[in-house]
Amino acid sequence: MRARERFAADWGIGETGAAGPAGNRYGDPAGHVCLAVCGRVEAVA
Repeated sequence: MRARERFAADWGIGETGAAGPAGNRYGDPAGHVCLAVCGRVEAVA
């Protein structure tokens, strides 16, 4: 929600993970992805 508020936007979106072809240094396997979307009414992660 901070990005949405900071930029006075109607929507905020965030992503993180390990796209591939190898995992990341934190031990997440390739293909592990997390997304978050935040609108005016609610946030979903």
